[in-house]
Amino acid sequence: MMLPDDLTPEQFSKKPAVLKAINNPRSPSSVLNYMCGCDIYNPIDRKSLFYDETVEPLLGI
Repeated sequence: MMLPDDLTPEQFSKKPAVLKAINNPRSPSSVLNYMCGCDIYNPIDRKSLFYDETVEPLLGI
């Protein structure tokens, strides 16, 4: 999962993992999914969080 460098709040709010997290906001996994902008249980998404290219765009949100 790669995110664009110019990730906007609107783009972030439309991500499937974020939408799913909003539907169940009290779940610990939903909080992590929302904060990370991805499904932390998906091994590919989780591994992508090790790279600056994925995490840096989230810092502007």
